[in-house]
Amino acid sequence: MKFEGIIKSIIYRNEENGYTVLSLETSDSPITCTGIMPFFNENDQIIVEGELIYHDKYGEQINVESASLKKPSGKKAIISYLSSGNIESIGKKTAQLIYENFKDESIDVVFNDPNKLLSIPGIGKKKLEKIKESTLDARDSREALLYLQGLNISFNLSNKIYKAYGDNTISIVKTNPYKLSEDISGIGFIMADTIAMNMQMKSDSKFRISAALSYVLKNDAEMTGSCTISLDDLIDKTFSLIKVEKDKIKDQINEDLLKSKIQIMKIGNDEFVYDKEIFKAEKSAAINLSRLKNENYNFDVEINEDLDVFSKEQQVAINEAFNNMLLVITGGPGTGKTTIIKAICNILDDNNLKYNLAAPTGRAAKRMQESTENPSLTIHRLIGIKPESPIPEYNEENKLECDYVIVDEVSMVDIKLMDKLLKALSSNTALILVGDHNQLPSVGPGNVLKDILDTDIKSVRLKKIFRQAQESNIVVNAHRINDGLYPILNQKNKDFFFIDSSSNNFQKDILDLIKNRLPNYYKLDPINDIQILAPSKKSSWGVLNLNNVLQENLNRNPKLLKINNRIFKLKDKVMQVRNNYDLESMDPSNFDDGVYNGDIGRIIELDKERESLKVEFYDGNIVSYKKEDIKDLDLSYAITIHKSQGSEFDCVVIPMMPTSFMLLNRNLLYTAITRAKKLVILVGEKRILKQMVRNNKGSQRLTNLSFWIKELSEALKW
Repeated sequence: MKFEGIIKSIIYRNEENGYTVLSLETSDSPITCTGIMPFFNENDQIIVEGELIYHDKYGEQINVESASLKKPSGKKAIISYLSSGNIESIGKKTAQLIYENFKDESIDVVFNDPNKLLSIPGIGKKKLEKIKESTLDARDSREALLYLQGLNISFNLSNKIYKAYGDNTISIVKTNPYKLSEDISGIGFIMADTIAMNMQMKSDSKFRISAALSYVLKNDAEMTGSCTISLDDLIDKTFSLIKVEKDKIKDQINEDLLKSKIQIMKIGNDEFVYDKEIFKAEKSAAINLSRLKNENYNFDVEINEDLDVFSKEQQVAINEAFNNMLLVITGGPGTGKTTIIKAICNILDDNNLKYNLAAPTGRAAKRMQESTENPSLTIHRLIGIKPESPIPEYNEENKLECDYVIVDEVSMVDIKLMDKLLKALSSNTALILVGDHNQLPSVGPGNVLKDILDTDIKSVRLKKIFRQAQESNIVVNAHRINDGLYPILNQKNKDFFFIDSSSNNFQKDILDLIKNRLPNYYKLDPINDIQILAPSKKSSWGVLNLNNVLQENLNRNPKLLKINNRIFKLKDKVMQVRNNYDLESMDPSNFDDGVYNGDIGRIIELDKERESLKVEFYDGNIVSYKKEDIKDLDLSYAITIHKSQGSEFDCVVIPMMPTSFMLLNRNLLYTAITRAKKLVILVGEKRILKQMVRNNKGSQRLTNLSFWIKELSEALKW
């Protein structure tokens, strides 16, 4: 059975295998389609063939066997195509006016007889010239775009590909479609492989095997945080992915090795395979850390601080800061890490030494600035990393000019960022790394802080919990959990509580807690003061569902904006999920340009016509977002524990409900608890809490940074 229509919405998509559930608006009525359809987006006009079935739960739907894009026809499809960004100066409103005048001939008029557009209100001679220039480029690209669409690639992705390859698009794609996965954001191996198979490329093509190897290496790094993978695992995972003979996979590994696409390192009887970029970063970081470790301290510092007010551990840390060019300070909550940083800054000021404070994220940098009362930057900002430039401003050829760099929340720094930071430091710059090695490791590959602590690099480990901190069960329980002990719960007039809840009642209990109990008893604002930190994104108590539920119940504002199948309401709580240095505040005088990953704020203005919005962040800055920037905003009534790193919140609510075993571990719970300043509420099943406390495995990361450092230390002794 064949159906034709416009995609109304993408209900679900598995990015791994391309399985998609979408709503197709046909001439009769909307109908649900299910099947492998990885390329299609909202507003695409498609033809599907498949079996019409009736599902007991979901009703009538099409089980899709094949699907293809159709040349735009009909009002919705034509308007969507004209306003998709292909043609400069034609937005949605203008596209609608063009269609009202020229109907199904609209695309032909725009491309072949554009002077007719002068009859459209709002299109003058200047705007017409821009349209002509744009359509000339578009006309030149139509052959390539039609070819790509013939491969079931959507309008948007086709445009991306053409912009990257230009007139060479068809020849590049025909020669090696897997190059798309290397060069084009939004196209991974699965999509490139589907394109290749549609082109009848051989399943054991060298291009395919090499691309699969690269995908497995990068995916493993992304999913596990490992810097490397064992040779046997790489072969097994690649075989599982593409079902090609293992001997051919081994041959391709050797070929990629000769071409320096990958690196292999042998330690004892084990062979480890690296993506070349991660290999370079890990080895380079080890070399620079070893260099700093062996540098003689070259400052004449006079310590005028009264060190008697500090604990013995703190005194050691402060003194060692002025005896070593490289020092690591680590400890849990309440052990005085911030106090030490402030003392070191005071001594540096007294001795007229120039220093920089930095942290891996915007939120962590702002926290560091607030707690130390000294300016603090993200590491990206410090060394001048820009999205459009692969090389930081400060690098091996252009070193930072300062005497000290102090970095907080080092557990969050991945191997690539650490490598870039170290390359920016001269041999005359001392480096102090501060963090809690029991926190979650970085989102990116590596386990930098833990690896450094496993070497003989000078470190001070803080264990003493100060009396003020001991009064808080948040601090006490964080240390108990870290030691594998069950936390103290529900003590009167304390700050750590457990609320029993079942899967049937969880949603109701969470809503009652946030809407009624906490605001009434603690005078907490449900949106601004309370933050849900969930272990996972999926499931009924995961971030995605909780955000939808909380948005519906906490924000009844009728004003909304739908962008890429996501709904944003006026007054919604949102988080920036990627550093964007190009965004500007409405008050530039009070703004360090850019918005950082982890920054949280509220939507204060929506513009449906322009598809834009404004966010007031918690630091008071108001930032305008265009449509292309909104993709980096997520609802943040609930966020993952991983995303909370480097942030603090007045009240933290943590679901204690069943989820993936890998996420039910001590490390994750410890990190979540230490994000709270005043109050922690656990909601769910006590068996889950017990399981998390007992489970100290967490995810094991394969890294060799400590090995490199130890090897280099031995070599330097000679």
